[in-house]
Order: sequence, then C-alpha cells, then structure tokens
Amino acid sequence: MKALVVTGNCQVSGIAEALGYLLPQVDCRAVAIGWPEEMWANEGRALVASSDYWVRMDTPRDHLLQEPGQPSPPVIRIPSIHFTAFHPDQVFATSPGG
Repeated sequence: MKALVVTGNCQVSGIAEALGYLLPQVDCRAVAIGWPEEMWANEGRALVASSDYWVRMDTPRDHLLQEPGQPSPPVIRIPSIHFTAFHPDQVFATSPGG
C-alpha cells in the first residue's frame, strides 16, 4: 500500500482525511506543527521516511522532518491556509527553549 504524509498547520488532519477518501488505496497521515517540537521531529521524521509522498505546507520546522543524509520522498507543496476565525480562542505559543 502506498503512503503519504501531510505536514503543516492545524488543517493538515482534514487535508489528510480528504485525501484518504479520494485515494482509498493510499494510507494518508498528518503531522501538525502544533505538536511539541521533539514529537514533531521524531514522529514526523519517521512518517516522512516511511512515506511514498510528502504533501507539505512550508513551515519553519520542515528541516527537522528530513533524516540527514537520506533522500526524502517526492514533495508536493500546498499553500498554507490561514483562517483565524476558525479557532479564534486558540493560538500556538512558543518560546525559546520550550
């Protein structure tokens, strides 16, 4: 079975689910940037490495998802969608060191 991973902001779960309906023969997974950085890096890197395709919204953390020295799967870039009215009471807060 082919696999793809979708990475980016909070909408990637819905995008991966929609792709799963459109491509039932493909295992579609999502990695949202809202995950803690270590989890994003470790679990995201494993999913990217095991996928046949990487569908991604560009984020500042993308460099953490590729195993150094290893080729990445073909990348399909999608635009980052920002719609703050979708969850106005939720924001991502980060600070240096954690």
